[in-house]
Amino acid sequence: MLLRVSPIIDLVTTLMPGAQTTQIFGLILQFFGEGLICFGIIGAISSKVIANIEYNRQILVATHVRSAQEQTVLVTGFKKGIDEQIAQLNTKLNQLQAPRSTVMLSQSPSKCRFCGAKIESGHFCPLCCKAN
Repeated sequence: MLLRVSPIIDLVTTLMPGAQTTQIFGLILQFFGEGLICFGIIGAISSKVIANIEYNRQILVATHVRSAQEQTVLVTGFKKGIDEQIAQLNTKLNQLQAPRSTVMLSQSPSKCRFCGAKIESGHFCPLCCKAN
């Protein structure tokens, strides 16, 4: 339809004289239209791809944040459990050490086994400085 308009044909024939000028001009217009169609399709597809990429990125970030929060909760719960077990072990150790220290104090010798001097406190002789 465009090639049958006389002002356009006159313009083309004045720029490029010849019998096949209108056919070449029509071919150029046809390639130009196909190029516009291709660029339009590429633009539509790329905008859809970009939107999908952004959506997938948001889902990925949300999943990562959620898993990080879950891991933090697990680690804090695990740490609390370990802290409780350590506290229980410390109390058991304290309970075991308390009778042992009283037994050791009651069994400390009153006389040095090397020189026979009287030991008032501790495990070392005040005269010979040897451990008993």
